Amino acid sequence: MIAEMIEEWDEPLLKCLYDIKLRLQIQPINGFTLEFHFNNQSKNYFHNEILTKFYELQIEPNDEVLFYEGTTIIRSIGCQIDWIDLKSNVTRNNETGELQSSFFNFFISSSTITDDWKLENDFQIGHYIRENLIPKAILYYTGEIFDDDYEFSDDSNEEENSLKEEIGEGEH
Repeated sequence: MIAEMIEEWDEPLLKCLYDIKLRLQIQPINGFTLEFHFNNQSKNYFHNEILTKFYELQIEPNDEVLFYEGTTIIRSIGCQIDWIDLKSNVTRNNETGELQSSFFNFFISSSTITDDWKLENDFQIGHYIRENLIPKAILYYTGEIFDDDYEFSDDSNEEENSLKEEIGEGEH
């Protein structure tokens, strides 16, 4: 999912990324913010130290709707990237200046996403980062996530059971 968003011109800038943090917000607005922290080498591309993406969620049932289907994404808001110049802006083609495919389009905040389909796709990316990348950051950093011994699974119970087997816990 995320690998499909990354272009070769994004890679030098992504090498400047040193941390991704999650900030939860409960009141007055429910949601979460993803914070992408960059080192000083990123100053060759943009002035920002941190790029953010906020997701507003509706957690409580809406009294105007007959059925409650659970938490709903209301909107997402990216941040403004303060690019050094057109050549350092990986979201634009150097020759034409037109918008091009880039991981950093994820942050574009020229308008808040309100279209349901786009919002759902955007939320899937943010949710994936929140639930899969951030909690397993050390495994990505050490490269253990790419070992053959590590099982990829969407079912947390299976992952928990395989971990118990590895460390010798569970029924004998």
